[in-house]
Order: sequence, then structure tokens, then C-alpha cells
Amino acid sequence: MTTTTAIEVRGLRKDFPVREKGILGPRTLKRAVDGLDLDIPRGRVTGLLGLNGAGKTTTIKILATLLRPSAGTVRVDGLDAVADARAVRRRINLIAGGERMVYTRMTGRENLWYFGQLYDVPKADLRRRTGELLDLVGLSDAADTMVERYSRGMTQRLAIARGLINRPDYLLLDEPTLGLDAPIARDLRRVVADLAAHDGTGVLLTSHYLAEVEELCGHVYVISAGRHLAQGSPAELKAATGSHRTVRLTVTDPTERTRAVADAFGATRETLPDGGEVITLRHPGDMAGPLTAAVFEAGGSIGGLEIAEASLEDAILTLAERGEAGLAGPGAGRPDATTLRAGAATARPGAASGLPGAATARPGAATVRPDAAAVSPDAGAALSEAATAGTKGGTP
Repeated sequence: MTTTTAIEVRGLRKDFPVREKGILGPRTLKRAVDGLDLDIPRGRVTGLLGLNGAGKTTTIKILATLLRPSAGTVRVDGLDAVADARAVRRRINLIAGGERMVYTRMTGRENLWYFGQLYDVPKADLRRRTGELLDLVGLSDAADTMVERYSRGMTQRLAIARGLINRPDYLLLDEPTLGLDAPIARDLRRVVADLAAHDGTGVLLTSHYLAEVEELCGHVYVISAGRHLAQGSPAELKAATGSHRTVRLTVTDPTERTRAVADAFGATRETLPDGGEVITLRHPGDMAGPLTAAVFEAGGSIGGLEIAEASLEDAILTLAERGEAGLAGPGAGRPDATTLRAGAATARPGAASGLPGAATARPGAATVRPDAAAVSPDAGAALSEAATAGTKGGTP
């Protein structure tokens, strides 16, 4: 058998018995994970995303050998996670935010010493490693304090140190920065990135902080109700789902013509206390240039322009909605980002209507490229009318 340096998950399923009507009711099986295939190679941070109840934590606990799967296989460097659980545990470690993973009646130093011995870390290395990790997570001054006196954030920092004590080949991170101060969370992200890039550690990350996922993950799996929905890089997932950019254009002297342009583009308008307006447009295409050009040609003065790129959160929500609607389930196979991109326009009407060549306007610029005549029939008409008004000398 060829040994691979990766965690390979094939057909993973997990069922839990539940009682529907109290303690005396009939027992039924609830499926938390339903036929997942995953690959977590060495040297990469892989994301596992989904809404609450998607099966992320259950999956990670199976990979960590804390739960036995109901069906399917998990192999770590070719070792079966059930039959060879002891050997697998020497290669992995788990950091879970919000869970108590250390002993409160021991000091921070004693915790790391204890867990290091469980992993058979040589005592000379363990002594040095303990000091390094306590310094890394900012607990050197509290190393000999009982953990029961730690704050929640301090306890979580110690759990991070515990998860790194054996220099794992594979690190499983389940909401690792939950409850952490921003500087410690930033340092943890740096450590995780370095572990993957320089030490060749394979990392699986679940997190509700999607900026964290975009920063760290080269590849992401999206699941819903324990089923595979999509996979790809964060950028591919956003492109595949037609996630919307947001353009906010501040107009200092709005007129009926500028309002007509905003309405034609399908944008919303918000009146400011000083009489100006903020026009907000969400669209998968690059619409900053066309919108700005049309407003400018309608005689509006541009006071500011903000562009927010499409978010991974929008992509995850879109995929989850498709999953609930049955558009991406077991019968639909396991689409990657390329497959999803082909269907993005169907899933979201108008997702493919972005215009090429749109320029980004600068506030106060003398000219803006008005190359957006094909935005939509209504918007094109508004632009044409605005240009005519501009030729005649401005606004009414």
C-alpha cells in the first residue's frame, strides 16, 4: 500500500441516536455527517466551512479520533484512524475554542508538562518547548498560577500551547481564536501560517471569522447538513457564486436626474443630514465606473466613492441557500468552484451582467469614463438622457 502524506477522508458518515419525545420516546438516528470526502495535505491550511449545525465539529472530532465514524474511512499518512488510533494520535493535535481542554487544578506549566509526557516528548525538549510556548501565548508571567484563576482568554491561550506541544504533523483547529484578544489571535494566525509554510504541517480550520479563513486557507470545503456543497479557493468560491461587490457613491448635490440614474441601476438611496445622498449598489460585476459615470453625466458632484469587495460570507450563505433548496446535494454530485461558476448566473438572476472595462472614479476627478451604456435597458436610457442633459448645460 502506498503511503500518502495527507489526511484522506472518504465517504464519512456519522449518525447519533436521539429521542424525539422525551426520555421515553422512540429512538431515531440523526445524521450529522453524510458521505464527506476531504483531503488535508501537508503544508496547506484547509478550511471547513458551513452554517451552525453543518457538521464541522463532528467531522473534526472524528478526525481527532474522539468519535468513531458510523461509516467511511479516515486515513492519516495511510494509517486508519480507527484501527491505528494510537499511532494516529501521535501525529495530530486539536485546538478547539470555547471548550475546556486543560486541567484547572494544575498550573499552566504543569499542564504543558503533563500533556507533553502523554505525547512522549523527550524531557529535555519538553522543558524547552514548554517555555517557548508559554512565551508564545503570553503566559510566561502566569506559568505557575493555577489555571482555575485564569480568565477565559488566558485558558484558551493555554489550550493553544497544549495543542502545539508535540509539534503535530496535522493540526485540527475548531474555532481556535474564539474568545481571544486581537493581538493573540493575530499571533496565532501567524503561527499557523508558518507551521504550514515552513514546517509542512497540514492544518484543518473551521472558523466563523471568515477574514481569518481568507487570510490562511488555500483551499476550502463548504458543507451543509453534513453534506458536501462545494470546494475551491476563497476567491474561486466567491466568483463561482456571483457574490456581490458593494459600491457606495456619495453625491453632494443630488437632483431628480441623479436619483433616476440610481433607480435605473437598481441602487438604493440614503439621504444625508447635509442634503447629500449615498447611492449603494450591490452587484457581482465591477459597477463602480458605470454608476459613477452615469451620475456624473447627470450633473451630480461626486463627494466620495467606496468599493467593498465580495465577501466569503456572501458566498457561504449563497451555497447554504442552494443546499437547502436542493440545488447542491447528494443528487447534484460534488461540484467544485469551476462547476458552480457555470451555474452562478442561473442561481442568481443577473449575476453574469457585469460590464467589462468599467473604470474606478476618483472623487473630484475632472472626467470619468462613461463606458457603461449596456448596464441594463433602463440604466442605458438614463445614461443617454444624462449625457444629453450634460451637453445642454447641466441639470434642470
